[in-house]
Amino acid sequence: PDQYVDTYHKHREEGEDVSGYEHVHQHEDTYQILESDQDLLFLDMMFDGDLHVGLEHVVSLFEHETSVVLAHVHIEMRLLFGLYIAFLLVVFYGAVFRQTLKAAREEVSKAQEFAHTIPLHVLEGDQAAAVKQFYMRDNGLDDHPDGADGDD
Repeated sequence: PDQYVDTYHKHREEGEDVSGYEHVHQHEDTYQILESDQDLLFLDMMFDGDLHVGLEHVVSLFEHETSVVLAHVHIEMRLLFGLYIAFLLVVFYGAVFRQTLKAAREEVSKAQEFAHTIPLHVLEGDQAAAVKQFYMRDNGLDDHPDGADGDD
């Protein structure tokens, strides 16, 4: 065993990379002991596939963690997409609502201008008052000009 330690230190001092081996030599007497001892043969056969089993476990763990992360990302992306759609709907509804109010106010002002051109002098007094009350309100949005709340 000392010859291996000395060789390792010699190569280590020269700065050579000793992490990999080009040639692996095995003592014949050690190999014969491994073949003749039943306990060592049993251990050798039992742990023969450990590398592949361990690698399979690592790969399955990696796939499981990847699927969990991707599931979380998928949920978050769906949530962000839902928030984006909700935001667009609110903005769109707000824009349409404002345009509708603007168009309604323009129609009210057109109706008031039309009412100013009606010849009210040919109508009777209560008919002229009804036309004025219907078309010529202060803000054009009041449904009950006399202050009633319309619950009668």
